[in-house]
Amino acid sequence: MRKENKRFAVTKAGRAWLEELGVVVHDRDMSDPRFARWCLDWTERRHHIAGRLGSALFSRFRELRWIAPLRDSRAIRVTLDGHQRLKELLDVE
Repeated sequence: MRKENKRFAVTKAGRAWLEELGVVVHDRDMSDPRFARWCLDWTERRHHIAGRLGSALFSRFRELRWIAPLRDSRAIRVTLDGHQRLKELLDVE
């Protein structure tokens, strides 16, 4: 994905990667500027993916049980399985 004018542009390779993960990207999404916006997290002071793509990733990660909400909070935690799978998927330590 490339950051362009406060939005992410999903590449063909990115679209294939998302679909392998189970996140469906429609043709109309590719040209919709609201689909993959970037948003500044005020707590972390880092950008994250907002818009329908951010919501779809959040939902998919919950379905896979890679993340779980913290009680009485807007925060989430990454599960042990999620930590391992995301580490493998993103090729990070």
